Amino acid sequence: MKIVCDTNIWYGLGNGNIDTSIAKNHELIVTKLVLEEIATSENLISDILMVKRTFKAIEKFATGIIKENPFDYILESYSPTYAPDNSHTDFIEPQKTTCLAGGNVLPAMP
Repeated sequence: MKIVCDTNIWYGLGNGNIDTSIAKNHELIVTKLVLEEIATSENLISDILMVKRTFKAIEKFATGIIKENPFDYILESYSPTYAPDNSHTDFIEPQKTTCLAGGNVLPAMP
């Protein structure tokens, strides 16, 4: 089963509050929004070690990344005619995700 994990799940995997064996039976997916939340969190100042552990957990356990806006991703799942305008927000390039999930970027829903 694919599980799209929110920020707190990744923090929990990084700090050991969530059992990492969940990754053995499920595909854990990270989103661009989660990466942005962690990268702009005040934890960068108050608890940099937690942020490092979180990014290491993402690197180790994420099997893919959803680079689309979460709302667009959901709308595309339900409406084949929906076409988002991501020209101003699509800044993650596939070659820049090689440290996450071996570079697996999940495509938008057809």
